[in-house]
Amino acid sequence: MIRENRLRLGLTQAQLGGLVGRTQVAVSEWERGVALPSCDGKDLAAALQISRDKLVAAVQSQMFDDDDVLRVLRQCDLPKEQREALITIYQVMRKAQPPSAGSQTDEAA
Repeated sequence: MIRENRLRLGLTQAQLGGLVGRTQVAVSEWERGVALPSCDGKDLAAALQISRDKLVAAVQSQMFDDDDVLRVLRQCDLPKEQREALITIYQVMRKAQPPSAGSQTDEAA
């Protein structure tokens, strides 16, 4: 989502990084889901001309895609019982998580 909005605005990774005080490498890592943006989300959202809530939701969904997490858990080198327990725990935790960062209550934060 960062990449799509950057391209929509005609910015290079280096230009976007410059707008938020980060390097081209950092922007590349954000776009590939390797790292979370460490800058103020307000600055990045403003540079991309989107709301901060939309940015946070997009970054969370990119970093925590259920299919990817479950695939890794299924392939980890653990005894079957431990692997199945981890998958169950992950699925229970995902169901308990609020639907978006914008709707978290003080108790969940």
